[in-house]
Amino acid sequence: MAGIMHKTSRLMAAVLLGCLLAGCGGQLLSHREIVRAVFFTAQDVGYTVTLLTSDQQSEDSAACKTFTGSGATCAAAWNAAAQTTNGQPFYGLMDLAVLPAGCSWPLAEEIAQLLQSTARPAPEIAVFVLDSAVQMPIQDQTPTLYENLKALEEKQRMEQMPKGSIHERLAWGIKKSEMENQQRKKNKIKNRGMER
Repeated sequence: MAGIMHKTSRLMAAVLLGCLLAGCGGQLLSHREIVRAVFFTAQDVGYTVTLLTSDQQSEDSAACKTFTGSGATCAAAWNAAAQTTNGQPFYGLMDLAVLPAGCSWPLAEEIAQLLQSTARPAPEIAVFVLDSAVQMPIQDQTPTLYENLKALEEKQRMEQMPKGSIHERLAWGIKKSEMENQQRKKNKIKNRGMER
């Protein structure tokens, strides 16, 4: 029995070492496009998908790039956008999906299935519907839209008090108070500028 255990542990160690040395055949993240968000827009005929990715070449951590593709279906448009990237897309850090303005329930379900099967996104992904007032095409606006939607998501999250321990609720209260104070300061500065 001890001999079998010894052989099994040696085999597992060899497999683990092989995976570590070979990298399990995966591509380094530095050679991939890290997708942060996917934007769907409806066109006269078909759809356009814009992938917002982190710009790994930039010194600015908030810098990003966009890749766009069009197709008759959402899946075809997504595939076309993925084909324009400089490396294989990595969706593990994606945290936002934006559906087309006036999105119907069947289309929302189609996109949800597409997200689940194609992207395998992070466990928590925020989903928004694009406002019809947004100017088309949105490719140049996606970084700003992403930042605005993430800020809106954070604001919404902060408005809901956690149901956990008293420590979590106190931390939530302090952070919410800080955010409100920052907003008051911004409003004062804005109002002073208008008075002059």
